[in-house]
Amino acid sequence: MVAPEDKESMIKHISKFYECYEMGQIVTGEEKVVLEGKLNWL
Repeated sequence: MVAPEDKESMIKHISKFYECYEMGQIVTGEEKVVLEGKLNWL
């Protein structure tokens, strides 16, 4: 997780070593976190 203003530079740096992409946003609210499907970490 990074601040929105750091997103592009972080993706550029990490992409040199691993596949990297934005997964979503963290927002305040009453909803719960739901992950659908499988995450392939490595």
